[in-house]
Amino acid sequence: SIRDYAEGEDWGLDPSDPIDLDLITLEGGAGRDPDYWKYGANAAVEYRFDNDARIVANGGYLSQKMAMLTGIGTAQTDNFSYTYGQLRMYAGNFFAQVYLNQNDSGNSFYYGPTSITEQPLDITDNTLLVNAQSQYSLTALDGREQILFGADYKLTLPKTAGTLHGRNEAIDRIEEIGTYIHSSTLLTEQVDITAALRADIN
Repeated sequence: SIRDYAEGEDWGLDPSDPIDLDLITLEGGAGRDPDYWKYGANAAVEYRFDNDARIVANGGYLSQKMAMLTGIGTAQTDNFSYTYGQLRMYAGNFFAQVYLNQNDSGNSFYYGPTSITEQPLDITDNTLLVNAQSQYSLTALDGREQILFGADYKLTLPKTAGTLHGRNEAIDRIEEIGTYIHSSTLLTEQVDITAALRADIN
């Protein structure tokens, strides 16, 4: 397992400095919160059935508080967290994995006004991403032919209270399915032929 922790005080804005004063006024007059902290933890466990088969599970969590510059204004992340989990399986020529990522924006916001609103703008992001993949490889013709088969699945569920896709948030589920085959043939010591085919549905 890995643990991470950091704490400090970021650069502040000085009201006696004309440039800083302009930023303070632009961002609502209250000034930025200089407190900074970050903590996280990651862990992994592996189970081996034999020399050719094993399962690996890992996951982690990260949370932070800090001021960040973005394309539409200064953002204040406050307990903005990120959680992930992954499960992988290796069995001879077969590989498969599934993982998920989850955001939680906590009490984060943009200092206002931003370039898209005249008021402070709350940051709402609890988006969930799920991804699954599988792959199988085989050889033929005394090792001169290598074929790889695979399939992918990806599901994105934006949860931003309308701040990302507005009135379309209820229908912004994104589901992607793909499959592919890859072939590599050794004709001579100097010549290989490689071919691939992929199909995707979104």
